Amino acid sequence: IIKKYEKYLAHWVSEKDNGQSHAINKGLQKSTGDILAYLNSDDTYLKGTLHCVVKYLQKHPGVELIYGNVYFINDHDRRIGKWKAIDYDFDIHLYDSSIIPQSAAFWRRDVFFEIGGFSENLKFAMDGDFWFRLARRGYRFHFVNKPFANFRLHDSSKSVRLKKLHKFEAQRVRERILGRPFTNYEKIIKRFCAKLRKKWKRLKLDILKTKGDTIGLELQIWSDKNKKYFDYDAESFADKRWLSSQKARYDYELTKEFLLRSLTAKSNDNILEVGCGPGVWTALISEKCKCLTAVDISDNMIKQAKSRVKMRNVKFLQADFVRYEDTQLYDKLFSVRVIEYLPNLISTVRKISRLVKNNGKVSIITKTAPTLITIRANLWQNLKSILIRRNETSRPSVRYSMKMINPLELRRIFMQFGFKQVDIFPVILRFPLFIHDRYSLPFVNVHYERIYERILLNLCNGLSRIVRRMPKILRYAFLFFSETYLLEAEKQ
Repeated sequence: IIKKYEKYLAHWVSEKDNGQSHAINKGLQKSTGDILAYLNSDDTYLKGTLHCVVKYLQKHPGVELIYGNVYFINDHDRRIGKWKAIDYDFDIHLYDSSIIPQSAAFWRRDVFFEIGGFSENLKFAMDGDFWFRLARRGYRFHFVNKPFANFRLHDSSKSVRLKKLHKFEAQRVRERILGRPFTNYEKIIKRFCAKLRKKWKRLKLDILKTKGDTIGLELQIWSDKNKKYFDYDAESFADKRWLSSQKARYDYELTKEFLLRSLTAKSNDNILEVGCGPGVWTALISEKCKCLTAVDISDNMIKQAKSRVKMRNVKFLQADFVRYEDTQLYDKLFSVRVIEYLPNLISTVRKISRLVKNNGKVSIITKTAPTLITIRANLWQNLKSILIRRNETSRPSVRYSMKMINPLELRRIFMQFGFKQVDIFPVILRFPLFIHDRYSLPFVNVHYERIYERILLNLCNGLSRIVRRMPKILRYAFLFFSETYLLEAEKQ
């Protein structure tokens, strides 16, 4: 068969080797393409698979591995089942089974050789071991919810004939990744939980199958909603948030102080700003660094930023950060009051991790939750909705999606993605004394508030500076009284 199609092959050889992994490594070393895969002799690709893979990887340079579903077929090419994959989850892979079908997986050439190819001491679980090593290096996987290949099952196939040996070797690989043997608790409880999570993820994909890729759909809905809002609000956004009142101006000065102290921008730094908005912070930081790239989802916000920023070292990009692709690495990254508007926190931190150099610094300022202010405001809002009939026509026609982030949860996720020295600082401390909006419960009468506002603001801002120097446990306690907090981290 090989000789019949020899003219279509770049290279072939038939000789003794040291096992399947050794043979695959030899073959892939002889390859010339930028995208690699291997297919066992009794498996086949479905029509359109290669076109789909190449098109996606060309369009998304930040993705290193792409995979899809697989049909099970018998020795008469009849479909007898389907391997329904899910988005990659390290814990499910560790405690349950491989969630990437080998025959439906494709990866970039440089990634394969960077991690040393397949482990040649493995005979069955070399593909699962390969996925583990890619995941631990932080490489990005993408799952396409469509079938890519046919996986043949018959009595003489390796997968059927040596199933127990395959299972035993796969467990050895997992225990090596874990660094110790599985405990009985992990074998029973964690494996059971992993199976449930896997089934739940698969069920969500099946429910929304007609709407396309589940994650892509959710991100798109959220992003479109926020883009519409920020386009609508671009002209007045900076004034309303940072200049419209005495409190807003105090907030700006305190946020500026914390950001500059944390980021410590230098003249040779290449910095990325996530969500530049109207350019308030872009203008400030661009004066202190070599180059600044500012990304924002809103065209109108970018226009406002360009009119505000005078430095020539700034590059503006209109893009959704969650889907933003960039092969460049940055010395530092910052964002101010942005990540609460991004739809997927884990995807956001993963993207940040991929864009920052080793030993690079990240400074994130975002809204605090839960706090005394949000609890009080939500309670008063719910009481008003029950007791008072609101005029629905007074609501704005353009709204946004926002999710305030628990600071300890954000810290945990950053540490999970390889950041060290991750710390949290309350920025704006505000005890519930001021009227924030029409749902707030005013603890201080509005007339007295006008008289004492400057005194109260000076006291709160002074306290913020004192809390910054306190031990960690006391700083964390004051988060309950904060409106915003700063997370600063350094990448390992």
